[in-house]
Amino acid sequence: MQQEFSAEDLPYVTLSKNTPEQLRLLADILGIPTALVAKGGEAELTAMVATILYRHLDQVDRRQAMEAIRNVPNRALEGRLVTLALDTTFINPQWGMWSLSNKELLQDEQFHKRLDNIAGNLGFAASGLGIWELIQKLKKRGKPGPQIGATLVIWGAVFINSSELQQTQSELKQRTESSLRSSRHYN
Repeated sequence: MQQEFSAEDLPYVTLSKNTPEQLRLLADILGIPTALVAKGGEAELTAMVATILYRHLDQVDRRQAMEAIRNVPNRALEGRLVTLALDTTFINPQWGMWSLSNKELLQDEQFHKRLDNIAGNLGFAASGLGIWELIQKLKKRGKPGPQIGATLVIWGAVFINSSELQQTQSELKQRTESSLRSSRHYN
């Protein structure tokens, strides 16, 4: 029996019923240029949904999802979708926030909030004033010392954590209305 993948299987509450609008939104979520889906239809929509769901499917459904992706007439889009599905499944799910389940996203958000709180409590916030002070110290000293190098590394980590937290919260916001919507594959 052939598995059907539809936009209703996704946790996004803002999807319209209009196929071109769904294609544009899913292209944005997946980071695909809209030009690749501009003339798309149901085959492209099904393939994009299958890509998002791929890492949550069992082996049989994954085979059918890959078949749906391979049935896309646009070879550039097909290649992009295959790469996205496989990279987030077998290499790193964090490369596509869209591939994370609601539970995984909430856990990710909690982790990054904890790190953010710890950094804030220790006084490591990459603020404009702190950076200005660092630049002034560098001007006086002439060359960076180990303290400045360590400070830069810590600020870099704080900045990356903050960026990850923002991405996670953005994905959660996109999935949320009053509560997270779950689907049969993706909860």
